[in-house]
Amino acid sequence: MRSVRAWCLDAASKGVVIVVIARALQPRINLVAQLMLCLERTLRLRSRHDALMVLARADNALRAKVSEMVRSIKDHFAKLPQSAKWAAGGACVGYLGAYVALARRPKLTSRKGVTEDILANCDIVRRRYWPHPVTALNGASATLQLGSRMPYAGCGVLTAPYVERLQLDDGGTVALSWWRCPHQTSRSDVAVVFPGFHTGLNNSSETGFVRSLLAQLDGAGFLAVAYDYRGAGASGVLTSTKPYSADAWRDFDGVLEHIRKEVGPKCRLFLVGQSLGGAILAKYLSSRNPRVTAACTVSSPRSFAASSAQMRSGPLARLQNFAIAIPLKVSWFLSGRKSGRKRDVLFARSIYDIEAAVICKPWGHANPEAYYEANDGFADLGRLSCPLLCVQSSDDNVVPFCGKYAISDATLVNLSPFIACCTTLLGGHLSFLDWRGRSWADRAVVEFFAAAAKRLPSSQIGEEETRKRTKMRRSPSWREAAPRASPPEKRPPAKPAAATPVSERRRALPSVKGVLAGM
Repeated sequence: MRSVRAWCLDAASKGVVIVVIARALQPRINLVAQLMLCLERTLRLRSRHDALMVLARADNALRAKVSEMVRSIKDHFAKLPQSAKWAAGGACVGYLGAYVALARRPKLTSRKGVTEDILANCDIVRRRYWPHPVTALNGASATLQLGSRMPYAGCGVLTAPYVERLQLDDGGTVALSWWRCPHQTSRSDVAVVFPGFHTGLNNSSETGFVRSLLAQLDGAGFLAVAYDYRGAGASGVLTSTKPYSADAWRDFDGVLEHIRKEVGPKCRLFLVGQSLGGAILAKYLSSRNPRVTAACTVSSPRSFAASSAQMRSGPLARLQNFAIAIPLKVSWFLSGRKSGRKRDVLFARSIYDIEAAVICKPWGHANPEAYYEANDGFADLGRLSCPLLCVQSSDDNVVPFCGKYAISDATLVNLSPFIACCTTLLGGHLSFLDWRGRSWADRAVVEFFAAAAKRLPSSQIGEEETRKRTKMRRSPSWREAAPRASPPEKRPPAKPAAATPVSERRRALPSVKGVLAGM
């Protein structure tokens, strides 16, 4: 009875903290605002500092409860018979042996060139990756554990970035969350983070693990900024009929040009994409060939068709697909419902159904298959002109990196000498937590960018490398050898998009949508 009461009190305290912090972050929903105001008056909390104090108290209470549970387990263990103790000890030794056996060095696949030279100065990719004990179980448990790093304060990152909204040519709105104001610093190396947003509501600049990466990039000397797609994070509700999708790479030209103007002529761009954000980044790099110093992708799908096929390949995969579609539906409702019919979205059972109902028509695709083919970027990376590191895990339960649906590292590296792959045995999807609970992938990205910044001193890779690029023939794409059931989609050449600031840049706390989604 006592434990049940303790759990209820803990759940109630967390609910109060969520409501109080959301009230402090200026909510937009009237009903929620009234509820928060009532609770605030009841608890006499009048400032954000008080809300954080409540959060600290709840954290201390939780730690005390965990300590009490540990003591209780020790007491129960002391009362067990000797045979049960030997069995438990044997199980612990067996798990420890398996954990040590699974802690291996990442598999590096690269060709001779500038990217391999950069990786030679990255120690983390050459040492053993010691995963979190929970991560070591399987990829699904690692991905679920990632949820502990989604809350805004879950990573201990409480900095409010400078948010800037940009309006695109077609009326759409995107946002940039600067960790530092670019006009108040002399830094010229800009690291842009493109979050993965196919989990819909959660992944944006307001997500805890995205802000943790921004903090680490800032600590390494970069001017860190996160990009929010249409209708996601700080960009607010949709202002055009085009929702967020894998076609977001068409908006990057104007946004990156705006970043260059803000920073100055010495600006060097380092781009990192997480999950679907990495696939969008790969499409942009292969299509536009922009002036980028280095790039990195983390747990990014190399083929949308293969990822979609894997997520419909069995009962567990279908259940996971259905679970991922739920926040997509919620995000569609909160973003303004500019496209798609309510009935089609409500009864969608997979990401494929959401894409068919909401994304394909506004972006000019006949069906999801045409949408996949138009935005697959990894297949055309033969024209890549900057170092690219692809980080992934073999046990990823969302994106196939092994098995019949996977595209091997060797196939990808053979497209260009600028590509290198780093594959861990464990890590799940975007998790990669080490034994201390920190993200191994984030540290690998930061170390790769730091080594690239030292290895490539100018905005270009160098005259010698530039001459090699011009002489080097374009590597073939793997889709050239694949049979086609229908002719490829013909699209008119897209004009570079322009991005116009909507309002002045200012410090902004996360929205209620971002905080409650992360919690």
